[in-house]
Amino acid sequence: MDTMSELAFRWTLAGLLVIGLSLRAYFQRQVRGVDRVRRRGGRRDQVFYGLVLGSYLLMFVYAFTPWLDGAHIVFPAWVRWSGALLAAAGVSLFCWSHLALGANWSGIVELARGHRLVMEGPYRYVRHPMYSAFFVMGFGLLLLSANWLIGLIHLGTVTGMYRVRVDDEEALMSEYFGDAYRAYLARTGRLLPQRSHVSQPTRTD
Repeated sequence: MDTMSELAFRWTLAGLLVIGLSLRAYFQRQVRGVDRVRRRGGRRDQVFYGLVLGSYLLMFVYAFTPWLDGAHIVFPAWVRWSGALLAAAGVSLFCWSHLALGANWSGIVELARGHRLVMEGPYRYVRHPMYSAFFVMGFGLLLLSANWLIGLIHLGTVTGMYRVRVDDEEALMSEYFGDAYRAYLARTGRLLPQRSHVSQPTRTD
């Protein structure tokens, strides 16, 4: 590995992680004190958040030590920089999703008092753009790091969190919002926009 190029890749990855984690900390502070009225799987969600956080900490180990170099994959530089751009796009979608949700966001499956069905921003096109952002970031960081161990652990924990939570999230929203949420389900995709919605966006105002 070319030492200077490898350092650039690692510092770029560390910078993207710092930006993403700082954004999450900021938005977490914004919802402190919000009254929550319904909840599902709180302990389970905390466990998965701990696992995802652990995968991010592993990336810092990669960025600042040679301990994970045994899992290196040989990628050309353009692939790794493309991964950086993909990860940056994921961070941008993550931020956009948070801005759209505002006080309706919670780190676990629960609803706020006076919870609003958000259908603006990325939620106009997909029901779970924050998960989409996690997957985009994960694939981008895999390419940028060129490290199969990082990709396997991080994408594995994100996939596990998504699979155990998404049905509960949609069930809770359906119970709370009824027909309005079921109509929203019919016209949006979970992670990617439906083709019909892409070709002819549905008004939500």
